Amino acid sequence: MWENQTNIFPEINTSEETLSNTNIGLDDKSITQKLKSVQLPGNEKLMWENQTNIFPEINTSEETLSNTNIGLDDKSITQKLKSVQLPSEETLSNTNIGLDDKSITQKLKSVQLPGNEKLIWQNQTNTFPETNSTEETLSNTNIGLDDKSITQKLKSVNPPANENIISENETTTSLTHPEKTEKRETPIFYVASRGHHADIGGITPGSMPPHSKTVEEEGILIDNFQLVKNGKFQETEILNILTSGKYPARNTSQNIADLQAQIAANEKGTQELQKMTEKYGLETVQTYMKFVQDNAETSVRRAIKKLSSSLKKQISTSTFDDSNKIQVSVSLDQKNLSAKIDFTGTSPQLPTNFNAPTAVCKAAVLYVFRTLVDDDIPLNAGCLKPLEIIIPEGSMLDPKYPAAIVAGNVETSQTIADTLYNALGIMASSQGTMNNFTFGNSKYQYYETICGGSGAGINFHGTDAVHTHMTNSRLTDPEVLEWRFPVLLENFAIRSGSGGEGLYKGGNGVIRKIRFLEQMTAGILSGHRVVSPPGLNGGGDGLVGRNYVERSDGKIEELGSTATVEMNAGDVFVIETPGGGGVGKS
Repeated sequence: MWENQTNIFPEINTSEETLSNTNIGLDDKSITQKLKSVQLPGNEKLMWENQTNIFPEINTSEETLSNTNIGLDDKSITQKLKSVQLPSEETLSNTNIGLDDKSITQKLKSVQLPGNEKLIWQNQTNTFPETNSTEETLSNTNIGLDDKSITQKLKSVNPPANENIISENETTTSLTHPEKTEKRETPIFYVASRGHHADIGGITPGSMPPHSKTVEEEGILIDNFQLVKNGKFQETEILNILTSGKYPARNTSQNIADLQAQIAANEKGTQELQKMTEKYGLETVQTYMKFVQDNAETSVRRAIKKLSSSLKKQISTSTFDDSNKIQVSVSLDQKNLSAKIDFTGTSPQLPTNFNAPTAVCKAAVLYVFRTLVDDDIPLNAGCLKPLEIIIPEGSMLDPKYPAAIVAGNVETSQTIADTLYNALGIMASSQGTMNNFTFGNSKYQYYETICGGSGAGINFHGTDAVHTHMTNSRLTDPEVLEWRFPVLLENFAIRSGSGGEGLYKGGNGVIRKIRFLEQMTAGILSGHRVVSPPGLNGGGDGLVGRNYVERSDGKIEELGSTATVEMNAGDVFVIETPGGGGVGKS
């Protein structure tokens, strides 16, 4: 191997013939912060091009791809499909549409390809709370069609519909039937891309206020706004929305650029779906979409079958730093290969922002059971079919407008995942927080989530300094952080000794120190600063995290789990993230 351009795959066996093409993308100056990898095998049965930094593994061998094409040229497809092996050449190219989302440069986000019933067919994601939220968003989206076959709509949070956090903006494109028939008025596909905007208004820069009391304090509310009309981007109209309200967006030019990037991602998705439909026919494609979901359902049922037969009903409770709790009971039905996940006993709706919309709770459940599946399947709505999820009305997992919800997506979701893993007896709690750190002023806005220790599991140790569960976004490179913002990253190191002891040890958290070079407002939204991430089966708890400020005069200012603080030039914000719990007695 003379040259390989990649940042994910340990090995990409490209031939001499394809090596001349491995520089694709290096001249793409608009992708300044996203690393890309390229595979260009020459055989027509292999993936011709793949540019991704999402998937750790893509097993697209000649044998696999030749099998995934079974029956594509045969209209009696329902009689020929014995199993579905995806992603295939066409479906995988669709899952890469997020790479056209070029303006949201520091965080890899998610793209969904809902089917004609608004159920998720394929999802490319790094942040699981977005997954199920998109499906619920689509079910509440009324996409009006004009004289074009493709219509763009923007939807942010609609609290009565129980959706996601305010800084997640979703663009949805409907793709109608290409023929001029009565079918033309009914969309045949929806393509949606969801991106986290660095600031969308609210009471603090970064739109992640630690102490918001209502959803209006978390940013601008957008509900079913048509972003592209008659092929024209409605810039003036969306700017009016972004600058309206009591707490308008601070950097509308960045919002506009991000929205245009999301539209580009949707356009890529619609183009690929059109190609697929033209090549194989709409009926064949829609049949495959159903098989993809059926296959996911079968895979989850297979995972339930593997769980211990003794786990007929298990109850687990996790406590937040403010003494509120998530309680879940998991009942497995080995006869029907299904599971009931009941959150009865969870705390009622809170006056704080740790309320989690129902969609976020379902996404956390989906994530946990998807991780139990050994098969290489795309994440889709079929995974939820064997699961009955009970969310008590009036609880913090069923908040009503105008409840604040910003921490529900990023903090409560982590606790839900850990509580489920504990109930299933699979692994100890991980750091249980995203350590959401924001800073900014009228000129700059920045938001990051910070890694910590993962929990140990049955027969494996936890991992140091890693994003876990409901977040998988990467940190901004230090050079880029210091180039774009008036800060210095003084220390970023593993926090030795913070992982829980046990037969299998929990992973260590990290220490992160950022010095400010000018006055800004900083915020921390975190958890497990009071309550330790618990171990499992006698394993030790992970060490709690810590937030504090080192003032330029040498004074130390201790902060709680959630805090907003004014930073002056020379002050240092220090975040020590929790470790994961251990498993078993050492």
